[in-house]
Amino acid sequence: MTDFITFTIVGLALGSIYAIAASGLVVTYATSGIFNFAHGALGMFSAFTYWQLRWEWGWPAPLAIVVTVLVVAPFLGIFLQVVIMRWLEGTSEITKIMVPIAVLLMINGLATWIWSDPIARNNVPFFGATKTVKLGDVSITYHQIIAFVVACVIAVALRTLLYGTRLGVTMRAVVDNRELAMLNGGRPTRAALASWAIGSMLAAVAGVLISPLTGALSILPLTLLVVNAYAAAVFGRLRNLPMTFVGALVLGLLISYWNWISEAGSKWGWLSGLRTSIPTIVLFIVLLLLPQDRLRGAVITRTRERFHLPTMKLAWGWGAVFLVVMFLISGLMEQVPLNTMSQGIALAILALSLVLLTGFAGEVNLAVYSFAGIGAIAAFQFDVGAGGLATQESLTIFGLIFAAFVTAIVGGLVALPALRLRGLYLGLATFAFAIFVQNMVFTQITTLQFRFLGLEAEINLFSGGTMTMPKPDWFGIDFGDRRNWLMFLSVVFTLIGVALVALRRSAYGRQLAAMKDSPAACATLGLNLVRLKLSVFMLSAGIAGLGGVLFGAQVGAVNNQDTFNVFQSLALFALTVAGGIGYVSGALVGGLFAGVMFVAFGDWWDKLALDYPAFDWLFNWLHDFFVYVGPAMLAIGTAKKPSGIAHDFIEGYGPLRNAKPVVGGYVLLQLGLWGLAMADVITNWNFAIATAVLILLLPAVAMKLMPEAFAHLAPAGADGDGTPLELIGIDRPYDEDDRRSWDVALQLPAHGSSYREDVAGNGSTGGTRTEVTA
Repeated sequence: MTDFITFTIVGLALGSIYAIAASGLVVTYATSGIFNFAHGALGMFSAFTYWQLRWEWGWPAPLAIVVTVLVVAPFLGIFLQVVIMRWLEGTSEITKIMVPIAVLLMINGLATWIWSDPIARNNVPFFGATKTVKLGDVSITYHQIIAFVVACVIAVALRTLLYGTRLGVTMRAVVDNRELAMLNGGRPTRAALASWAIGSMLAAVAGVLISPLTGALSILPLTLLVVNAYAAAVFGRLRNLPMTFVGALVLGLLISYWNWISEAGSKWGWLSGLRTSIPTIVLFIVLLLLPQDRLRGAVITRTRERFHLPTMKLAWGWGAVFLVVMFLISGLMEQVPLNTMSQGIALAILALSLVLLTGFAGEVNLAVYSFAGIGAIAAFQFDVGAGGLATQESLTIFGLIFAAFVTAIVGGLVALPALRLRGLYLGLATFAFAIFVQNMVFTQITTLQFRFLGLEAEINLFSGGTMTMPKPDWFGIDFGDRRNWLMFLSVVFTLIGVALVALRRSAYGRQLAAMKDSPAACATLGLNLVRLKLSVFMLSAGIAGLGGVLFGAQVGAVNNQDTFNVFQSLALFALTVAGGIGYVSGALVGGLFAGVMFVAFGDWWDKLALDYPAFDWLFNWLHDFFVYVGPAMLAIGTAKKPSGIAHDFIEGYGPLRNAKPVVGGYVLLQLGLWGLAMADVITNWNFAIATAVLILLLPAVAMKLMPEAFAHLAPAGADGDGTPLELIGIDRPYDEDDRRSWDVALQLPAHGSSYREDVAGNGSTGGTRTEVTA
């Protein structure tokens, strides 16, 4: 009985901390409509800040707490709202999920940058671990009492704030209807600042309270520990504070009781990781049981994302150009750059699964690396000989097919219970799956033995923590050669990319696009949404599994802790959305940024630090910035341009198809530079810099030399403001320029001299020329 009371008290204390963290999530979501995936990272950063003030600099505990919770944390929250989150208005739900994920990665990178020294850091419980109060035979620490009392006070204060004050009512009203709140005297800007400041403060309180229970401070585990509060927040449906508090206490008790059971002497082998997986299991179950929002009906979605659909001719053409470019630049590369580029292309293949699922179908998957890891394990265990691939010298084509098949089945099993989920809830479900796989599958380093109906089997996933993945050896080609391997990956990427374009242009692809736009309309028209959603999940998972095998072969020795890490999965998702989630080229951009660009930038700054030692402090700082913070900063920029880098490239360089002489001159000049680099007349770095400069200057040069190529390609909207034609009259009023522009495009009867000038093609009327596309 004493043990039961002890573990109950421990569970209530832990649940109280989860309640504080979950309350911050609820406040932020209920008052801004944005789920703050970076909430755990804010708690982690605050815990490190408290350690820096309290133990490194020796400040008194009360002063360190005040500065951490009441100064640093609200400043971070206000900074995020002013600089980043306010730009999310008018973006799709995908972008609203991606940007907070990028903020999470940015804060983690910033913490790694600041506290990079490998020293032990510990936050001691308040008043020390020995200060206790006796409750019968049970000892309760002061820290546990403080956690429970603070949680109760915060719950009451938040309830009073949100429902009993003008500021709280305004904060909730802004989410429902920003314009109506303003008409009734609300101040949305001030309400948003207050909600993010309060949410960050609550994350800081949770981080400071939970960090003494974790032992030595560690960035990723501490972030995931605060992430456990997601389950409690979802239990309260991200709006109900009392239910959130109850869910947090239940979660804390479950974890504590499981510790009690496991300490009683049970040895369940592979179930040892279940303790850290309990919150994710609870999150998944709660997501399945809670009622969901109704299907989105026929409403105009005013999002700023715009994607173009290429023709098959363009797809094949650009695929051939990509292969030629890869062949040419591979001849310039040494072994290390070849390896880096191969890693980027392998990640781009993984990102193609996101283009299909998220870009085409509008479904969220935050577990792409988990499916990739499952595919690699399936190929490794495929019975091509005693011991599977571990004893083989090459990867077989049957291993690739088997991996894609197994991963597709797993994707279907994951999607089957989650078919009723959409948007944020689906993203949280896949995130929970990713953490579960990392804790329960990727951590297994011992041989697992199974007996069923008299049959025995054993599986050795990560013997010693690693899994060796060989490269293929097909058609007499040595893919151990890094140039051949790079070209093989490029061919695979091209074939899958062209296949995805063909799929998007098919009847099936149009059904996916319709489901993305309006599930209710699809259901009304008789489409089987269950079958459609299940099939696209399986196809996407199969591509991820195939990509996982190739990525594992590229890495060679797959590490169970780092290669398929859940945070890497979030990073690839964020960079692919930033690249342009609706484009195959967006997957290429995301993969290259994840695996190549920031590595190359880091190497460049290192080289400059060696060449110019007087400025090594600056170049070392820039190196750290690009390595730790750069990828997240790139993804965060999507808030301002949510269609992605690929879309901006298509919009900016699209007119060049009408300036073929200029493009031909550029190609000849580029080939000349390539020849000089091959002859070692110029270095590879100079070639890369010259190539980047030429690409950036190409549109400006073409516009200067052939302005007529750009004359008929003004931005959507007659006045060039970027408003899509179908939303003129909704996002802004009609004007005279709109009428004249449409008259010209549709070749209607002339209305004055300006029409005749525009028809002639050389008129100077601003913004009246436009290209009408389906």
